[in-house]
Amino acid sequence: MYRYLLPIGTVVKTKSTEKTLMIMGLLQKDSHGKLYDYSAVLYPEGFVDARLCILFQHSEIEEVLHKGLESDEHKALVMVFSALAEAQKEKEQE
Repeated sequence: MYRYLLPIGTVVKTKSTEKTLMIMGLLQKDSHGKLYDYSAVLYPEGFVDARLCILFQHSEIEEVLHKGLESDEHKALVMVFSALAEAQKEKEQE
């Protein structure tokens, strides 16, 4: 389910922002509990203030400028996220 998630460190352009973004987190919730695929910071500025972190969905990505390290750890994490999502989906269908 979440196999599409890009690794942390990936630099992207999105449809909704003019600035370039660097992914710094996966599957983040906002203050209302809405789940987003990514949290990001402005690139090249990086983390400056928590209020400048941007949440967005994978579908908002317009262009991948640089792909972060797709390590075995990243792949394992994505597999865990996918398994948890599938289990939750099955539970909701019961």
